[in-house]
Amino acid sequence: MGSRRLGFWRFALDAIDCSGSVYLWVVVHDWGSAPGKTGFKLLVTKDGWTRGTIGGGVMESDLVARPWASEPVLVRKVHLADAAREERSGMICAGGQLMVGCVLEEDQRPVIESILDSEKQQNPKWIHLTQRGLSLRESGIQGFVNHELEWTYQEEVGCVPILYVIGAGHVGKAIAKQFQLLDFHVVVLDDRAEMCATCEGVADEVVVAGFDEIGSVIDSEKARVAVVTRAFDTDITALKSLLNRQFGYLGLMGSHHKIARIKQELLAAGARRDWLDQIVAPLGIPISNRTPAEIAVSLAAQLISLR
Repeated sequence: MGSRRLGFWRFALDAIDCSGSVYLWVVVHDWGSAPGKTGFKLLVTKDGWTRGTIGGGVMESDLVARPWASEPVLVRKVHLADAAREERSGMICAGGQLMVGCVLEEDQRPVIESILDSEKQQNPKWIHLTQRGLSLRESGIQGFVNHELEWTYQEEVGCVPILYVIGAGHVGKAIAKQFQLLDFHVVVLDDRAEMCATCEGVADEVVVAGFDEIGSVIDSEKARVAVVTRAFDTDITALKSLLNRQFGYLGLMGSHHKIARIKQELLAAGARRDWLDQIVAPLGIPISNRTPAEIAVSLAAQLISLR
């Protein structure tokens, strides 16, 4: 689930395996035009290798080189030239960010493994980061709270957005590639095994299934679904299998003429008018997109805007 998130925490485990520890930085609060947003994370190994980011630039370079504190530490950086010297980040984009740094060692392996399991299984849990270190709990409240004697940062994990791409052709593969960059869990479905094989390593999951079986594969109302099959008939079959079901997003690729015909067919098959009205067709934002890569970018922009 969510290749980038999984890769991040696997990097932490690998670093602990190799050298016994790794240093974690987390942005727990941001304001103004800070380049590092709340939830951004960075891992630093003993020999200076990194994974992730807390905003980049000279600020990040300084934190990578900073000696590791034995206990979790709060660091405030302000992105203004006239900020107090100890808080000056070296950047002038305005705003600022508050970060927590802490060492992850062998005794926290079970916590990291549980985070990975939560992400893989889409089983929401909560990271808690305090002066005592990193833990994972069943509940929490998103955000950072700083009391007089104790601070805590809480963040939900196991809730990576899922995108089902119906169709493993050129457009489907381009969409899968694009959304891998955006921390979506991407599932590609097609009835052609040879086309599904071309998406191995691009999507998180590849499913060979008839388009009339799509409805039994997609089991979440929060799922985003993009129908980009190879033909009019296969679009109809796929959409009939999803008839009148609610999703976080349901988009269809095609010309306005093709889309009108598909909706007529679906109406005759029992589709509710309000359900047809919720289908985003053509999918993506209107950017004169023509190539598969451009269609993928337009869809990515649309789903980002709908978060």
